[in-house]
Amino acid sequence: LVFVLEQLPVLVVLVQMVSYPWYMHHLRSYRDVLIWFLTPGRIGFYIAIRIVRNTACPLVRLAAVLALKKTIIGKFEPGPWTHSQQKLLRRWLMERLLPGEKLQEVGHLIGSHYGFMTWVLRALGAKVGQRIYWPGSNFEGLVEYDLLEVQDDVVFGSRSAILCADAVE
Repeated sequence: LVFVLEQLPVLVVLVQMVSYPWYMHHLRSYRDVLIWFLTPGRIGFYIAIRIVRNTACPLVRLAAVLALKKTIIGKFEPGPWTHSQQKLLRRWLMERLLPGEKLQEVGHLIGSHYGFMTWVLRALGAKVGQRIYWPGSNFEGLVEYDLLEVQDDVVFGSRSAILCADAVE
């Protein structure tokens, strides 16, 4: 569901490209298909697809993950892991929905500095203070955002790694 929602902006551009009145007689050979795809007006649409895929798709993915986290996954609680199937499923699902590199894509898009990245982490459930600088912080392995707590005036190095859980708790 998240992947489908993430691809909707690209689909909108593709629908616009295909519905535009182009050279369309019967495509009988590979040459006809190649000419159909390489019509000069389509080049702008291909560029637009690349731009949309790198700008809108990560933000749509983040919005979908935020909605699913609030409605289905819920809040993670501190303490030892219980191996109930529901808790393991919730952790696995969050790990698949927003792995660290996907959050990094959003960080690269909006800027890794103070404001918006802090807002994103707060929306995911983290307790985050003011004036925090995240210059390419490694969010890989960070799944339980509700367990992250960072105070005011913190600067993370570029090689910092954030982990909120170990094998025990």
